Amino acid sequence: MLERIKTAFILIPLLLILIWPGGEAGTALAVFVAAIIGMKEFTALFDVKPGSMESIFTPLWAGMIAASFYFGLAAPLALLSVGLIVLTAGISLNEGPTEATLVNIGRSLAGWCYVSLPLGLAVTIRGYGFEPLLFLIILLVVSDSGAYFVGTAIGRHPLAPKVSPKKSIEGSLGGLLLSMVAGYLFARLLEVPHAPFASIFIAGLVNVAAQVGDLAESLLKRGAGVKDSGTIFPGHGGMLDRVDSFITTIPLYAFILSIIGG
Repeated sequence: MLERIKTAFILIPLLLILIWPGGEAGTALAVFVAAIIGMKEFTALFDVKPGSMESIFTPLWAGMIAASFYFGLAAPLALLSVGLIVLTAGISLNEGPTEATLVNIGRSLAGWCYVSLPLGLAVTIRGYGFEPLLFLIILLVVSDSGAYFVGTAIGRHPLAPKVSPKKSIEGSLGGLLLSMVAGYLFARLLEVPHAPFASIFIAGLVNVAAQVGDLAESLLKRGAGVKDSGTIFPGHGGMLDRVDSFITTIPLYAFILSIIGG
């Protein structure tokens, strides 16, 4: 727990510096780094051969796709298409056709859709201002902390025992309720383009999406037979362990903001 606290004290201020005064450019830099590391961990879960084109090109391109949201929504889609062409051509020239060729290509495409596109949409959210992105980060911190403390205190019934045995229904509901309260309170304190009462429901949706993201990443790790996606953050595991809830909530909140406007 002490290691988790130390790491959080370093990561959170650094992240806030990048997305606050750094604006959309700083946010693009943050997701560029996160997507590269996250994609590296994603490919490692599938035992991708070190030194192969997939292990080198796919993570780098993941970062470029995520950061390209700075130039609008068309840029990442274009890079996704170009990356697929380059990867296919590269594998064909270097490795030739094998039974695993389609699997390798499909795995990279899945990783870009799972890691790059969701993280890149943080740049889109930052375009609505700093406070909506801060609002989302606060909701996720409250959600995670609330589920942990409530689950530790009174958790008795497992939520998804085959995927994440330590998570409980009580913790899940506790995190949901605390997120909804936080949604109302921080919508009054921050300049977000949705009213406090509407923010209660938005926070509820964000919390559910965050839990789905957490379980989805746990499913990937369990399938790979590992406890953490990586070791880059002491006490926290890997990059995917830190951004699993962002992967599902960033697209949801970006969609909500696109409807509401700002």
